[in-house]
Amino acid sequence: MKPALLTLVAALIAAFPATAQEAPAAAAPSGSVAWARITYLTTATAYLDAGREEGLREGAAADVVRGGAVIARVTVAFLSSHRASGKVEVSTATPQVGDSVRFVPVLRATSETEPPALARAAPGARGPRGAGRLHGRLGVRYLAVTDRSGIGSRFAQPALDTRLDGTALGGTPIGISVDVRARRTLATHADGTTDANERYRVYRAALFWHPAASPARVTAGRQYSAALAPVSFFDGLSAEYLGSRVSAGLFGGAQPDPLSFGFSSAVREAGGYVQAHARPGEPRRWQVTAGAVGAYTAGEVDREFGYVQASYADRRVSFYAVQEIDYNRGWKRDAGEPSLAPTSTFASAMVRVGEGLSLRGGFDNRRNVRLYRDFETPETEFDDAYRQGWWGGVALAAGRLRVAGDLRTSRGGAAGPADSWTFSAGLTRLTAAALDLRVRSTRYDGAAADGWLHSVSVAAAPTARLRVEASGGLRRRNNPLDDPALSESRWVGLDVDLTLARSWYLILSGMRESGAEASQQLFGGVSWRF
Repeated sequence: MKPALLTLVAALIAAFPATAQEAPAAAAPSGSVAWARITYLTTATAYLDAGREEGLREGAAADVVRGGAVIARVTVAFLSSHRASGKVEVSTATPQVGDSVRFVPVLRATSETEPPALARAAPGARGPRGAGRLHGRLGVRYLAVTDRSGIGSRFAQPALDTRLDGTALGGTPIGISVDVRARRTLATHADGTTDANERYRVYRAALFWHPAASPARVTAGRQYSAALAPVSFFDGLSAEYLGSRVSAGLFGGAQPDPLSFGFSSAVREAGGYVQAHARPGEPRRWQVTAGAVGAYTAGEVDREFGYVQASYADRRVSFYAVQEIDYNRGWKRDAGEPSLAPTSTFASAMVRVGEGLSLRGGFDNRRNVRLYRDFETPETEFDDAYRQGWWGGVALAAGRLRVAGDLRTSRGGAAGPADSWTFSAGLTRLTAAALDLRVRSTRYDGAAADGWLHSVSVAAAPTARLRVEASGGLRRRNNPLDDPALSESRWVGLDVDLTLARSWYLILSGMRESGAEASQQLFGGVSWRF
């Protein structure tokens, strides 16, 4: 990390002492809002420190909240008494270990005549992080990738992460949000030559003014707003009114350089939004946002578009959708573009139709989706390649067993058109060590290739501080244009999540792939939360 940046981070930590963690939230009755934390993350799964006894159920939707805004949604798939895991279905920013998770507990009566019990707070479950305190995480990561196909290339990538968040710092209406990541890549090529590459990326570095009794908030710096999701990051100024039922905002600034992520004034943009939403604490969580954004390069139109976002969640239904509509004028209209063109559509829905039975489906034709991966596996590469298109499925949860079937029709992306059928099953809490077993099988037929993808994983949590997961898989691929036409890849992996102390966490992951693709990946990270 650059010396100036280290000095800034150190000064911020020294200026605002990190106090002890908040006490657990009070017990919440059924239908009210309860809170948990993310304790562990894989490429597409979040693990929570709340479970069945806190009111979570299979198929429930939980919101990941950061800085008062919903940044992601987790659909619960597997449960134990006080733990849960689920797929990150929708994400407008990268979830992190320690993020707050909000959900509506669904509770069982302890007897036929006794009313539903109060939700017992999960260990470590708490409300949004308190005002007047600086919170965050400092992390060190290391990734090493070695080619095993005979080419002989490899690279190593040490990295540093810094996150700082605080409100009402020093008793003032001033808050701060910082997300900085630095990495150095040391690569060795097949011919024996080496090179090094350094990247320092600032994803967020903003100060905001938000008095405790005021709905007004003004933010300056590099920022991101969940209500302005299509804009992504921008450097500039925003002003928002955050009401209990209605919110609105305006912003203006410039897009960061797309390669270096440094400040750039080449593309300037401005826009605004209006949002209606449920009051905090309501069991039915919903919001509808409409906005318009214009981006300009050297005085010429780069892009002008409007968008609508909508979401809804209760005990039985979860829904999220976003639609962008481009307005084409000037040189775009002269080039033959229509005046109005729908672009970048995403929709996802889940409905519980009975006890343990749920239906789900969606559509995705977004051209660019920001996906953060610690490292890739053949399974994540496959899912990313066939992301665009329609999908639908059914899931059944009965006791410790959960089975699901999905059909996906993909018509976009580099992989070309394809249809796929997936069956998955899981068993949870099989032993005192909270043993979980999951299997998946996918058959796909496409214009470029067809084949099978199979995977299996076994996870155990022998103690409250340790979680271990072993996984593996097989992919057979048939492409008449390849030589040989039929290829096969196999992989095995191991993930370890260890709580070293109250605020120290260790993550270790490894994967070894052989066959048509042969490589080895090792990843490790240590983080301190305060």
